[in-house]
Amino acid sequence: MMQRRNQTGLDAERRARFGALRRQSMPPAPSRGAEGKAFNLCRFAPCRSQSGMKAACLLLALCLCLSGCGALLAPGPAPARLQLRPALPGKLAAAPADKQLVAARPSAGSEISGDAIAMSLGNREIRYLSGALWTADVPSLVQRFALEALEESNILRGVGDESIGIAADLRLLIDIREFGLHCETEESLPVGVFSARFLLLDARDGKVSGTLHVRETAQASDNDPVALAVACETALGRGLAKSTQWVARMLGRR
Repeated sequence: MMQRRNQTGLDAERRARFGALRRQSMPPAPSRGAEGKAFNLCRFAPCRSQSGMKAACLLLALCLCLSGCGALLAPGPAPARLQLRPALPGKLAAAPADKQLVAARPSAGSEISGDAIAMSLGNREIRYLSGALWTADVPSLVQRFALEALEESNILRGVGDESIGIAADLRLLIDIREFGLHCETEESLPVGVFSARFLLLDARDGKVSGTLHVRETAQASDNDPVALAVACETALGRGLAKSTQWVARMLGRR
């Protein structure tokens, strides 16, 4: 009997010690504010499960990600969009030829196929103007102005791009080799450059009727964006004047 009592007392003492240790390891009970809402004055309760730890890590990663995106989306000046207005050759024939022409979207190297304004430095390095872009990608701009030049020349009964679906007698292919600015050295004023190869094809059998290569340059008067755009549009206008006159000669309209 005495042994049972001693064992019972021992168990009670062990339970008391375990309860004390548990109370010491637990976080402090949340206090209540004036409105009765619970809040913790000391620290967050530690995560006691693997799922809780994962949730905390995901929350921290999300906060860091949002702060990074916020930095990327910080307000700043938008890049200027520079318009091109090349001088086109105008009317070249009193009456148009009874033919229709479609111009395919021009091809171009990746370094000049976007809306960034490219500048070649020397013979190898390509840079881009900061704070300024064209109003569209370079192939779209060249196609648009090539079609406008052909329309205004009055040498064809109809012209358009391939998307309008006209019955074409001729197809015009343009491969843009250079378009933008060129500097021999960092100290020199840029030169506007337009270089392209034009192919005129019979739309029925794909036979090449003729090929023309043009390369035109125009010296910029200054380093400001407007002067640089004028140099580029001057070179483009000269090249398109030559290509339009060439098409007119191929049709016997000049």
